Amino acid sequence: YSKIYGQYFYTLGSIRKLLFSQSVENTESYLQSLTQKAKGYVEKARYFK
Repeated sequence: YSKIYGQYFYTLGSIRKLLFSQSVENTESYLQSLTQKAKGYVEKARYFK
Protein backbone atom coordinates (compact mmCIF):
# COMPACT_ATOMS: atom_id res chain seq x y z
CA TYR A 1 0.00 0.00 0.00
CA SER A 2 1.00 3.63 -0.22
CA LYS A 3 0.20 6.72 1.82
CA ILE A 4 -1.06 9.76 -0.10
CA TYR A 5 -2.35 12.93 1.58
CA GLY A 6 -2.57 11.12 4.92
CA GLN A 7 -4.69 8.27 3.52
CA TYR A 8 -3.59 4.72 2.79
CA PHE A 9 -4.24 3.17 -0.60
CA TYR A 10 -3.53 -0.34 -1.84
CA THR A 11 -1.43 -0.62 -4.98
CA LEU A 12 -2.77 -2.56 -7.95
CA GLY A 13 -0.25 -5.33 -7.35
CA SER A 14 -1.43 -5.74 -3.76
CA ILE A 15 -5.06 -5.86 -4.84
CA ARG A 16 -4.24 -8.48 -7.48
CA LYS A 17 -2.49 -10.64 -4.86
CA LEU A 18 -5.49 -10.37 -2.52
CA LEU A 19 -7.88 -11.36 -5.31
CA PHE A 20 -5.82 -14.35 -6.42
CA SER A 21 -5.37 -15.58 -2.86
CA GLN A 22 -9.15 -15.24 -2.41
CA SER A 23 -8.65 -13.17 0.74
CA VAL A 24 -11.29 -10.72 -0.44
CA GLU A 25 -14.54 -11.10 -2.32
CA ASN A 26 -14.03 -11.31 -6.08
CA THR A 27 -17.53 -11.29 -7.54
CA GLU A 28 -18.26 -9.25 -10.66
CA SER A 29 -20.30 -6.65 -8.75
CA TYR A 30 -17.56 -6.22 -6.14
CA LEU A 31 -14.88 -5.77 -8.80
CA GLN A 32 -17.07 -3.23 -10.63
CA SER A 33 -17.53 -1.27 -7.40
CA LEU A 34 -13.80 -1.39 -6.70
CA THR A 35 -13.06 -0.11 -10.21
CA GLN A 36 -15.52 2.77 -9.85
CA LYS A 37 -13.96 3.82 -6.54
CA ALA A 38 -10.48 3.69 -8.03
CA LYS A 39 -11.56 5.90 -10.94
CA GLY A 40 -13.06 8.36 -8.45
CA TYR A 41 -9.77 8.57 -6.55
CA VAL A 42 -7.89 9.21 -9.79
CA GLU A 43 -10.26 12.04 -10.71
CA LYS A 44 -9.87 13.60 -7.25
CA ALA A 45 -6.09 13.38 -7.51
CA ARG A 46 -6.17 15.15 -10.88
CA TYR A 47 -8.34 17.89 -9.38
CA PHE A 48 -5.84 18.58 -6.56
CA LYS A 49 -2.82 18.82 -8.88
